[in-house]
Amino acid sequence: AARPSPYPAPRTLTAPPRATHAVGAMLGALLAGPLANTAGRKLAIASAAVPWMAAWLGIGLGSAFGVMLAARVLSGVAVGIASVTVPVYIAETAPASLRGALGAVNQLAVTAGIFLVYLLGYLAQTTQPTIFSAAEMACPAQMYNRTAGGVCETDLAPWRVLALVGAAVALLLLLSALLVLPETPPFLASKGSAAAA
Repeated sequence: AARPSPYPAPRTLTAPPRATHAVGAMLGALLAGPLANTAGRKLAIASAAVPWMAAWLGIGLGSAFGVMLAARVLSGVAVGIASVTVPVYIAETAPASLRGALGAVNQLAVTAGIFLVYLLGYLAQTTQPTIFSAAEMACPAQMYNRTAGGVCETDLAPWRVLALVGAAVALLLLLSALLVLPETPPFLASKGSAAAA
């Protein structure tokens, strides 16, 4: 007979947050084109920072499962907007000789950012109690029981702190987009500002 998992319905608990992020990304990608064409590439990139800040604050400070799901949707919306508008911005501002390289650097920056967050989480993890109790069942293999009350412990990253760091990075993105990025010449030309382009 198959041994029952010590984890409480993992797919039921982990599938909705993962799926909501993808749904949000689809919505963000659909919104990005019209947003970039009406507000401009610069403001579209800046607007991606707003749901990102709200999402990371919701994840870092929220205490309800519904808040986390909503935050994941918002994070997905931001990813969708950025995934469409940043490559357009690069294509419209970079010299032809650098366009491909800068597009690759954009993807490399995304991948490096993901790696750095995982590395930071790994380096910052500490032993913390979990939702599992050794009194009800044996601690899962990767956990250990050190508390007098019989609660299983394991090494966990301070995910709330990391989420708040994510909100600060989103604020930096917003300020950088508003204060540093120029608007793209093709967008300015399309709005009748050929001289500014």
